[in-house]
Amino acid sequence: MIVGVNDQFEWRLPLSGPAWPGHFYLLERTHRPMTRAVRKAAGKAIAEMESSLLSLSPSHRHDILRQAGSSIEELLARTTAIGRLGRTTADSDRRRIARSS
Repeated sequence: MIVGVNDQFEWRLPLSGPAWPGHFYLLERTHRPMTRAVRKAAGKAIAEMESSLLSLSPSHRHDILRQAGSSIEELLARTTAIGRLGRTTADSDRRRIARSS
């Protein structure tokens, strides 16, 4: 669930081409209800992350973007492999959960 958006922070200032501004804050939902305490904790965490963004060096920003890119590539590769087998991710997860029970 998206709980925050920052469309101003410049992650990368390119020599050529478009800039890479902004990011989303996501909160993973669980089976537990969304309580006021969870919302307050998410808001506090976002405020702390926002204040720490200004101290990131350009090289640290680059490392974060590189790690995010690697994660996306890995996710896409896994999704493609599952698609070739004719199964959905949910099918794969159900089989793994059944085996571990």
